[in-house]
Amino acid sequence: MNSAEIQLKKFGVRFFFLLFPVLGFAQVQRMEDLVAKEELQRKIREEEQKGKNAVKEKMEAANTNLRAGIKVRPILYNNENELPTQEKLLITVEEPQREKYSSFLKQPGTGIVKILSFRENKLAVNDIRTQSAFPNIPGSGTYYSFAKRNHIADEWAQIRLYDGVFLPAYSEMKRTTVASSGGAAQSFTYTSGNEFGVFAELGDMPLENVNLEHPALKFLLDFVPPKDAVELANRRKILRAGIVKDNLRFQGGVLSKANTTYAMRSINYKKTDAVYVFRVINQSNDGSVLLLWQQMKSFSPIELKSKPQ
Repeated sequence: MNSAEIQLKKFGVRFFFLLFPVLGFAQVQRMEDLVAKEELQRKIREEEQKGKNAVKEKMEAANTNLRAGIKVRPILYNNENELPTQEKLLITVEEPQREKYSSFLKQPGTGIVKILSFRENKLAVNDIRTQSAFPNIPGSGTYYSFAKRNHIADEWAQIRLYDGVFLPAYSEMKRTTVASSGGAAQSFTYTSGNEFGVFAELGDMPLENVNLEHPALKFLLDFVPPKDAVELANRRKILRAGIVKDNLRFQGGVLSKANTTYAMRSINYKKTDAVYVFRVINQSNDGSVLLLWQQMKSFSPIELKSKPQ
């Protein structure tokens, strides 16, 4: 072995001993990372288990209270006239308001109604008694049918108030509550079937001044409803952006404003097709509104075809 080879060998030995601490540190760092990762996963598992335990405890407490004989509201009243007095008052128009508009209400096809505003957090999931701010009917008082003059969210419902916006009642509304059968959390979905609605805001105009010659009503009267599911979906997309005609905007939904009048073409397939005008005569801090309304014209209901012909 010559001197060059000897020097190279010595350098290799020194380099190994210089590199050894680095390799050792990398191994230690890798182990520390694994330990930290495992610790994080352990904490996540613990938090998940705590959440499951909390839910279980609340459900067991609900069962205990139910067995102890605490009166629980029925799951649902399908007729608002059957509501307990306190719940019925939530959607009842007070007599002074009826008296104020008594002359208008003597006309055929008119009415006055209180509609509540849907809020995402209106019901407590684990509260077996549920909040009492909404009546226990399908739609919770946030839907209304001018045709049936009730708040039930079914295939006759024509309008709903969602977070301060008037919408056609075809959309689904979901809420979670606790049923009386053992206190288990159950989800109820209310839907009013296929409906198509077009709204126009007319401004601060008394209902008595609105007639069939108004440009908004002319548009709604001449409006040809979609006749199949594909056309219905396309029209809904168009109305999200709105249609402008005669300086009026026709949309699939409008913001609720106090002292404001609106026109609406409401089409409940196989049920009703009519043009209405309504006015917000009062808007409360909780979002609920009082509407004075009138049916302007009705058409023969049509059926929605599932496929274009």
